[in-house]
Amino acid sequence: MMSSFGNCLSPVRHRGRSLGESESPSTGQGQRQIARCHAGRTGTPTAQGGMICDTTFLSDLHDEAGRPGPAIAFLAAHRTAPSLVTVISAGEVAVIFDTNQQARQFLARYRILRLLPEIAYVAAGIDRELIGVGQRLSENDNWIAGFCRYYAQPLISRDGAFDRVRGLRRLRY
Repeated sequence: MMSSFGNCLSPVRHRGRSLGESESPSTGQGQRQIARCHAGRTGTPTAQGGMICDTTFLSDLHDEAGRPGPAIAFLAAHRTAPSLVTVISAGEVAVIFDTNQQARQFLARYRILRLLPEIAYVAAGIDRELIGVGQRLSENDNWIAGFCRYYAQPLISRDGAFDRVRGLRRLRY
């Protein structure tokens, strides 16, 4: 085992390319290795075994409070898998609440994934890929896709635009 996280610096390049370039390892070991290495440097746990919630999914959960709907049914069927929320979605969904305190209470049950520089490079790579085929995502959806690719986690969403992102697995509800 290497000390001083010496092995953590090398995954920034994968197959001769920077992670933000078009051949980002969407499902490969490179992304998972970077996430593990980052966790070792910062003490932040990785997102292994989780599912990332899209903003629309969170909004639907909020709207379904007190009455069953497809978002609540999806969570019930996947109750053992951790649900993760990007800081991007946290900011987007917070506006549906009257106060930030109410938003914090709603989001308290989820682990919020923070934005890291490597996620920004991965998101830039996704944007370049989609620009190349003339099918860009909205800015915030691109960030969310970057989180999914970085952590190699599926996305809970009913937004078919995410299907354009190579290697991103969308969980429909």
